[in-house]
Amino acid sequence: MTGEMTKESREWLEAECLRCAKKVPGCEELERVLIKRSEKGTAKWHVDKFIPSLPPNLATAARSAVIKELTAKYLLMGE
Repeated sequence: MTGEMTKESREWLEAECLRCAKKVPGCEELERVLIKRSEKGTAKWHVDKFIPSLPPNLATAARSAVIKELTAKYLLMGE
């Protein structure tokens, strides 16, 4: 991706993560995706939990979908 990454709220990012993850076959019943700041003092983030929990193979596929679509585009605003 070219250009500057945009900062978004936790709520917005979690909703987008859920949208992406639910596209993965077998993940349609997900209710929520929780994200966590990767390092204190940075705006980088990663998926922390899926609710309800997913089997390891589906969790990996859902994380990959989120990474592919969102992590290079958006930063987590706030501290």
